[in-house]
Amino acid sequence: MGILTGTNDNKLTTLPMLTGWNLYSGWYGGKLEDLPAFLDRHHENYQSKPFLITEYGADADSRIRSIAPVRLIKVLSMHKVSQYYIAEIMKRPFVAGAVVWNLADFNSESRTETMPHMNNKGLLTWDRIPKDPYYLYP
Repeated sequence: MGILTGTNDNKLTTLPMLTGWNLYSGWYGGKLEDLPAFLDRHHENYQSKPFLITEYGADADSRIRSIAPVRLIKVLSMHKVSQYYIAEIMKRPFVAGAVVWNLADFNSESRTETMPHMNNKGLLTWDRIPKDPYYLYP
C-alpha cells in the first residue's frame, strides 16, 4: 500500500486527535484483500486514536455491465468494491466512520475513462439517477 511509508518515522499520525485515510485498495492499486491488513495494522499501531476512512470507492459507468466484472467493467466492480468495504468496516468497531466517494458523478476535465471528462465514482449519475451500488447504503 505504501501509504504509511515514512509516517511512523516523522510521527505525523501522532499529531491529530483522529486519523483518516483515503483508501482505494483494489482500485488504483493493490487488491481488495489489502484493506483488512491495512486497517488492522493501523489499529495495532494507534489503538487509542479514532480512525476514519475518509474516501473509498470505484468508478461505475452504468452503461457497462458484466456478470464477471473486472476493473474496466464499471457498475458491478463498484458494487463489489462497496460490498467488500462495507463488510470489512462492519467487522472492525475501531473504524469510527467511512465516506464513500462520491454521491454523484461530476466533471473532471483530465479523466479519459469510458465517459471522457467525468469522474464516475458517484452512487448517482451526473443527472442524479441511482446506480445499483446506491442501494447498498441506507
